[in-house]
Amino acid sequence: MNLTAKTTVGIRTNCFSNTVLFLTEALSLEIAHYDKEKEFAQLRLPSGKILEIFGSKSLWHPFTDAPDWEIIIADVRHRKTAAV
Repeated sequence: MNLTAKTTVGIRTNCFSNTVLFLTEALSLEIAHYDKEKEFAQLRLPSGKILEIFGSKSLWHPFTDAPDWEIIIADVRHRKTAAV
């Protein structure tokens, strides 16, 4: 398996506003996307990658366990035999 990149990481939280506030104020992360109603945000890490925040109202909240990694695999044919 040839792992080409980690593109995003996600955090599920029941304290959406406080989590976004902490990450933007204490860690100085830039907001790339913010939807207060749906409790979903994307913050830009210093590397340019995206950190996704899923609040309890987020569509994806029930399906994610922290941390939620998204990766890109270059060789899809060998994905079944490779351990991630």
